[in-house]
This record gives sequence, C-alpha cells and structure tokens, in this order.
Amino acid sequence: MDLPTHILDIIKTITGCIAIVALIITVKQLKLSRATVLLNSLRGIYEENTKIRKLFADGIKQRNILVSLLENDKLEKSYIYYIYSDEKYNAIREIGYHYEYMGLIIKNKVLPFNVLFSLIQFPDTFWDESGVFVCLMRENYTVDFWENFEYLQKKYKKKRLKKKRRKL
Repeated sequence: MDLPTHILDIIKTITGCIAIVALIITVKQLKLSRATVLLNSLRGIYEENTKIRKLFADGIKQRNILVSLLENDKLEKSYIYYIYSDEKYNAIREIGYHYEYMGLIIKNKVLPFNVLFSLIQFPDTFWDESGVFVCLMRENYTVDFWENFEYLQKKYKKKRLKKKRRKL
C-alpha cells in the first residue's frame, strides 16, 4: 500500500520541523549549561578572591622581606625558588597564584573580562608597590614571573581609563 505523494510530503515536512525544534532545544540546553558553568566558576573566583584579600597584610610583609634579601645580596640567587616556595612565604605566593590564574583565564578568553571587571576589584596599590619585587624575581627566578598578573593589571587600567573618558 503506497501513500499518496502529498501525504509523504506532509510527513517529510513534519519530520523536518521536529528536527529543527530538537536542534533549537539542544542549543538552548547548551547555552543554559554554559551559563551554569560560568556562574559556578564566578562563585569560585569570588570566594577565592575574598580569602586572598585577607592575606594582603602578610603578603606585603613577606614581599618586603624577599625584596630586602634580594636587594642586599643576602640571598643566593639560585636559591630564590626554594625560598619563594617556603611555607613562611605562603601569603605572597597565594596572592600571586590567584591573580596569575585570573590573568590566564582572561588572556585565554575562558571568561569574559567585563564579567571579571564587574565582580573583582583589582589590587592596584599592592601591584604598584610590588614593582621592585617583580623585577627582582624576573631577574633572579624566571623572566615571566607574574606575567599574567601584569596582563590583568593592564586590562583593568585600560578599562578604567575607557570608563573615565566616557564620563568626561
């Protein structure tokens, strides 16, 4: 028993419509899934940033000790990695890792910068006062020390200048 051509055309049209609806639903589910992952990531970054902010006082002291050691040649330059890795310098290291990670995810476009900019305040004073430390670490430890941290700082600075110009 053969179906008339017009019925076959109707069946093809219905099948095509079902496929399109299924595709639209799949795309919407993927977008929702991505948004959920992004929100969870942002929550984690925000919570980590809150913990890191509490380390700044100790981090500043540790940074200043390391600068003093490096500037006064009281530290064998080949040992800087081991000194920096020592548990007593945990605060400065954790601060650096945190902002390095955020710089990395922004640089690689894992997270939109505007989202991070709206959520996290950049530690400008800490960064500005760390210039000597960063230079000494780059000279004595690794040339790309806190490179992503610096990238993040430049992004924040550029964004703030842009916002300031718009207000004028």
